[in-house]
Amino acid sequence: MKRLRWLPLFVLFSLLLVALLGAGGWLLKRQTPEIWEGWRSLSWPAATARVERSVAIRKYRAAIAKQSGQGTHVLELRYAFEVAGKAYVGGRRSLDWEGKVLSAASAEKLAQRSPAGSEVTAYYDPADPTRSLLEPGVPIDGALGAVLGLLLIAGGLALLLLVVRMRVRDTA
Repeated sequence: MKRLRWLPLFVLFSLLLVALLGAGGWLLKRQTPEIWEGWRSLSWPAATARVERSVAIRKYRAAIAKQSGQGTHVLELRYAFEVAGKAYVGGRRSLDWEGKVLSAASAEKLAQRSPAGSEVTAYYDPADPTRSLLEPGVPIDGALGAVLGLLLIAGGLALLLLVVRMRVRDTA
C-alpha cells in the first residue's frame, strides 16, 4: 500500500528532477564555449585598429514588422588592423554585444563610442587573428546563464537528496 502512495509523488519528483537537471545541463553546455572564449580573450594580444564603419542599423525581424515600420537595432561595426604585416578585419565590439538587439538609442550610443575613422585597440586570438574584438572579457549574459544552469542542477540534486531522505525515513 505504501508503494502506491509513493507512486504519484515519485513520478512528479522524477519529472521535476529530469527538468531541473536537463535545463541546467543545457544552459551550461550552451554557455561554456562563450565563457571560455571570453576568459581567453583577456590574454589576447592587442593591435591598433582603424574603425571603418560604426553605425546603428534598423533590422526588421519579419515582414509584418517591416510593413509596420517597427524594427530592432543592431550595431554594425567594422574595423581593420594588422598582425605581422597581414591585414585583418573585425566586427565584434565584445562578446556581450555580438548580434544583440538594441534600442535605437543604445545602438546609436555604441556607434558614437567608436566612430568611423577613429583608432581603437583590437584584441585578437593569436591562433586565429580573424577572431577579434574591441572589449575582451567574459560576457555577462554567458556568466549569468552558467550560474542559472548551476543553480538548476543544484536544485535538482537537492530535490533528489530530499526524496532519498524522505524515502529512507518512510521505510525506517
